[in-house]
Amino acid sequence: MPAIKKPEVAGQEVSSTAAPRPVPIGGTVERPVAHPEAEQLPSDELQIVVFRLGSQYYGVEIKRVEAIIKMQSITRVPHSHAYVRGLTNLRGSVLPVIDLRRRFALPDGEATKDTRIVVLMVEAEKVGMIVDGVSEVVTLAAGSIEAAPAMVTTIDTTYLTGIGKMEDKLVMLVNMGRVLNVASGD
Repeated sequence: MPAIKKPEVAGQEVSSTAAPRPVPIGGTVERPVAHPEAEQLPSDELQIVVFRLGSQYYGVEIKRVEAIIKMQSITRVPHSHAYVRGLTNLRGSVLPVIDLRRRFALPDGEATKDTRIVVLMVEAEKVGMIVDGVSEVVTLAAGSIEAAPAMVTTIDTTYLTGIGKMEDKLVMLVNMGRVLNVASGD
């Protein structure tokens, strides 16, 4: 079973091999940006933040995650792509926000108390992505990750780097660089 880590809370990091624990819902979870000199996981492991869209689980590398915040007011930008929800104010900075459901051509969903904006650093740009909920942070062994089979996925497999196999679920690993690439005519 993969080791499960909760995000750092007040400078403490909790690690366990017990059942997955949810990320705290009541507020912002932040972690420092990973620096190239910082200690890295062995190349045969990948630490990911697992989130949900509908009943499907997805993941992004934790080193890209700047913060996880509650849903907040978003200002629509005219003539932008349908999946771009707009802009929001994050601690005094303007943050573009995308709706992953729309980007993946999934049905729209209603915002709930679990809806979050995951703030990511993608190619030197900060971007927020709306997800239905964030469930956990896990470390996956390289042997538990397989290529995404094109004929069985519900989203374009070019957005995926692979499928992570966990004891109780599969997690689709998202390539955020490709998700945000609008040069393909999306």
